Amino acid sequence: MRYGAGAGPDAGTMLGRARSHGFGGGHSRPGSQRVLTQSDKQRRMAEYTVEFVGTDETIQVSDTQTVLKACIEEGIAQEYSCRVGMCLACSAEIIDGDVTQPAARGLTDEEAEGFALTCMARPQSDLKLRRGVYPPSIGDDVGSDASQAAADD
Repeated sequence: MRYGAGAGPDAGTMLGRARSHGFGGGHSRPGSQRVLTQSDKQRRMAEYTVEFVGTDETIQVSDTQTVLKACIEEGIAQEYSCRVGMCLACSAEIIDGDVTQPAARGLTDEEAEGFALTCMARPQSDLKLRRGVYPPSIGDDVGSDASQAAADD
């Protein structure tokens, strides 16, 4: 089974075919595994530097891994909540670089050009991100909620 980008439990990371384990000694059938080409190997090895502006934190992130997953693995404190691209808790402003984040449903198309949801974003180049900066649509909601709360007092 092969998952393409945006599908499967860990999008784009499963290559090859499932092994068939029968009663015949546990050997897989000849030709049942996909042979990786040189371009497959290069694609799987693409790593990018992600720098968090305003901190001394820099990590290496594979293009098959989300920025959030790399942060968690490296022990970097990155806010998150839903991990499915809806809550915007993991938002970061893209200062420089490119990401792919097709499942970032919480962002408008315009916002997705300038903001990354680290739970969904996979680097396509070296990145500079500013954490703790939220898209304008959140700012409008937060500002109106604060104004309403002050008016209620």
